[in-house]
Amino acid sequence: MKERIPRRLIAMLCFVQFIAIQTPEECRAVDVRGTSEAPDTLMRWHRVSLTFDGPETSETAQPNPYYQYRLDVTFEGPNGQQMTVPGFYAADGNAGQTGANSGNKWRAYFSPNQVGEWNWMVSFREGKDVSISAAPQAGKAWAPLDGQSGTFTVVESDKSGRDFRSPEKGLILNRGHHFLTYSNGDVFLKGGPGVPENMLGYYGFDNTTSHNKRGPLYDDIPKSEIYLHRFAGHTQDWEPGDPDWSRNDGPEETRENAGRNFIGMLNYLGRQNGVSSLYIMTMSVEDDGDDTYPTIAHEDKEHYDVSKLDQWEIAFTHAEAVGIFMHLLLCEASNDKYYNSEGLPLGRVRKLFFREMVSRFGHHLAFQLDLGEENDFTYDELKEQAAWIKSIDAYNHPISSHNRGPKLVEMWTALVGDPNFDMTAVQSGLGNQKIYEFVKEWREKSGATGHPLVISGDEIHGTMTDYDKGRVEKMWPWYLSGGGGYEWYLKKPENHDYDQIIDDYRITKTMPKHIGIAVSELTKLPLLEMAPHNELLVDMPNGFCLADPGSVYAIYDQRKGTGFQLNLNDSQGEFTVQWINPREGGDWATGSTSTVTGGSVVDLGNAPDSLKSDWCCIVSRKTK
Repeated sequence: MKERIPRRLIAMLCFVQFIAIQTPEECRAVDVRGTSEAPDTLMRWHRVSLTFDGPETSETAQPNPYYQYRLDVTFEGPNGQQMTVPGFYAADGNAGQTGANSGNKWRAYFSPNQVGEWNWMVSFREGKDVSISAAPQAGKAWAPLDGQSGTFTVVESDKSGRDFRSPEKGLILNRGHHFLTYSNGDVFLKGGPGVPENMLGYYGFDNTTSHNKRGPLYDDIPKSEIYLHRFAGHTQDWEPGDPDWSRNDGPEETRENAGRNFIGMLNYLGRQNGVSSLYIMTMSVEDDGDDTYPTIAHEDKEHYDVSKLDQWEIAFTHAEAVGIFMHLLLCEASNDKYYNSEGLPLGRVRKLFFREMVSRFGHHLAFQLDLGEENDFTYDELKEQAAWIKSIDAYNHPISSHNRGPKLVEMWTALVGDPNFDMTAVQSGLGNQKIYEFVKEWREKSGATGHPLVISGDEIHGTMTDYDKGRVEKMWPWYLSGGGGYEWYLKKPENHDYDQIIDDYRITKTMPKHIGIAVSELTKLPLLEMAPHNELLVDMPNGFCLADPGSVYAIYDQRKGTGFQLNLNDSQGEFTVQWINPREGGDWATGSTSTVTGGSVVDLGNAPDSLKSDWCCIVSRKTK
């Protein structure tokens, strides 16, 4: 009898406090843990997952659980900061490995930005379309979970190097500059491939099939996997200790180690070459790729695939670990009406899509949400969508809208100054000095509104035949004109299929290396204080100058490493002269002239070698 009484009392306490606010740890229906690397240690900038016992349901249940239930968790940090993040249905809580499509687990992801004790409280509502309602009290409380609360303690991150979870890095945002910045104020410069845009059309993700004939072709693979990406050339780049997963569907012979090629591809770009961004379509139904969709079926719009999205999460987490920012596109021109409902772009279907993407991936530190590649939304529709996303995104991630041609100028004329837009996504064939004119113009126009845009060139046109052309005529000119991001586009001279077909980045030869060099070297400069100043160059028709006049100058010439002349009439003192090799990288080198004196037009001498190739010269005021 003595042993039975305490157990009964504990059971009663568990029941009473589960219904009320707080529960003892032994009976709480919640699991709080860190990432798979250190599940028992919660760290700053790392994902913290809260998994709850909620309503038993399934991906295809009626009523649709994705509309019928709404999980939100409010977190309060050590300094009183509050953040409310949306949660999601998690099936059995391990669907990425089990393939489960039913269960009673509900989950919220959170990335704490402070060390110390955090409090949390749950809001769990049920009712028709409650998940897409903006009203906090919509529907009714689901009593067993609503109001549950608790605390956890966060310690400092143990990461370093390229990992965005490093203490000095963290959340990447537009904090009121023309460049994205880390949490400590240092500049993050976006740079990477814009191809293949349909990389999530990958054979290793559950329930992924191609519905057209655009994509890589392999011999001796199952028919169901034809035209899906395999990234087979990157198997060699996967390393022991890296994440992996096994597929839960498809042919038995291709289920095991299904994640290795994708993870290896991320390693090749980030770890080995210093690439800092990727251009990723999250929904390509009725689009060029027609192989990427977050739902349970190609034709389905309202039931999300729990196991597939768990696997996307594994891939996205590793991308951030190797220093890759994700440019996530939500549609394209050919399918921008696919999620319309009730005659509206922002009807219940698209609101649900936005909520699922934010609840699943909003905790990530390094991504932008792009409302659509080459989209045809009206400008009021774009503003409405951006405002909706910002209303449910506790982290204020950057939002952009991709477009091209005459529509590009019209769109940004309408959107500039709207505080819900943080950066451009410019598709363009601009090159050389036309880039300078464009970037400078939109830096100035947006800055004048009080909401400066990051001017990013995404899918800047290039060809397969000349890899150096993109570096010389587009990439370095974009950065040296004050652009905050650059994502290159490849095509074959005769068609545009290459942005779906490319499956091994080694065929792009030096392009990943060259963009890694640019990003690494230019972020050593005080970019927040620098602006485009080509007017300071003398007799340099192929030159570009980004400068904080009187302090530091970065000068690029597309054709040579000699004849660099800089107007220092208004800048007194002594300046050092160093050179960046855009082709090989390495330490900044000294050429024929090591110092110059201000007060006149100065010749910066010759680069260390290869005088007929492109060079970047850094002129810095000497410190005493």
